[in-house]
Amino acid sequence: EMGTVTQALLTLWDDLLDPPGSNPIGGHQTISVDYTLFFLFFFITMLFFMVNFVLAIIVNSYTKVVEANERCDIEMNFLWDSYLGLKYGVSRLRYGWPSPATVRAFVAPL
Repeated sequence: EMGTVTQALLTLWDDLLDPPGSNPIGGHQTISVDYTLFFLFFFITMLFFMVNFVLAIIVNSYTKVVEANERCDIEMNFLWDSYLGLKYGVSRLRYGWPSPATVRAFVAPL
């Protein structure tokens, strides 16, 4: 029976732990305090562990990405990258350097 939220949750507990109908929580029977405390501690503990596992995975992945970015010589901050881009453009015009597309076309067959 799932007429109320409480009855639906009790049916869920009953289905998760044992074969349906074997625990005394399905109908209008009373629930013992021990049974309720067990469920509360069990699900709070499982929630705690699952959240910790997910956070550990996310933090570990984030740490790896940050370390890779710190080791990367190409990745700079936006202002420095903009400055170097402008400096390259000015140097290219001033010294007659070829465009990046021309360099790529020249190097590709090698």
